[in-house]
Amino acid sequence: MSVADAESPVYMERQPSPALTGVVRRLWYLSAPTRGTIERILPIPYVHAIANLGEPYVVMSHGETPVGLTCAGAFVSGLQSTYLVNRNPAHLHHVGAELEPFAWRAFGVDPFADEVRGAGPILPLVDGVSATHHGTRDADAALDALDAALVNSRAGVSPDPVAIAVAREIAKDPDTPIAEVARRSGITPSAVAAAFRRATGVTPKAHADVHRFHQFLRAISEPGELPTWTELVARSSYYDQPHFIRSFTRFAGISPRAYVRALGDEGRAGPSFLATDAT
Repeated sequence: MSVADAESPVYMERQPSPALTGVVRRLWYLSAPTRGTIERILPIPYVHAIANLGEPYVVMSHGETPVGLTCAGAFVSGLQSTYLVNRNPAHLHHVGAELEPFAWRAFGVDPFADEVRGAGPILPLVDGVSATHHGTRDADAALDALDAALVNSRAGVSPDPVAIAVAREIAKDPDTPIAEVARRSGITPSAVAAAFRRATGVTPKAHADVHRFHQFLRAISEPGELPTWTELVARSSYYDQPHFIRSFTRFAGISPRAYVRALGDEGRAGPSFLATDAT
């Protein structure tokens, strides 16, 4: 599909090629005006490889830590334990892939977390998509190019089956004890934790905490009237409201009340992305 009007919001999503099954969850294309100059991106329990097709934007900070990374081409975002703050151009235009948390070694990449890096030294073919498709309004062509770049970046190495098992158990239920995962895998809990960290860059507990938070945010995007915080907490695996508030503030950098006020009804479709005009 060609997009004739650069100002008309366009979002497309597709499944990756069979060659990427088990390591890439989905591909997407986005061309849309930004909702605010500053965007706060809350932690998401997956790795992202994104080819910027438009004007550069800047990763300003990771939590309270300044970063100052200008993203003119493609970049890779590892698993995050807190929010990122970006300064966006007037129009977002990129094509991206959501990768499994353990997908790194399938592409010959050493895992890293709590960091955003330029894709050039890591996934050079993905970086090439930014160069060859900069400014394109053909969503299908951009998605095809990213898919091909990822297929051709495969290193012929399979992800660690222990890390896969842990990630799937956590995604299904973030409260699953690692000891139970270890029992099913036939190895010790410490060996399970070590295998997961080698594959993802984070501990199983840290990943489970982000998954729990992400599941909570996804409930906000459900259609209909927004449930109260009490109802949302009751539906989640947070054991009480003080626990929830502490976790929420740690991941988002702001209180739940401030988050809801800034999100508004328009932002409910993408609750992990909080666009404002100030940090």
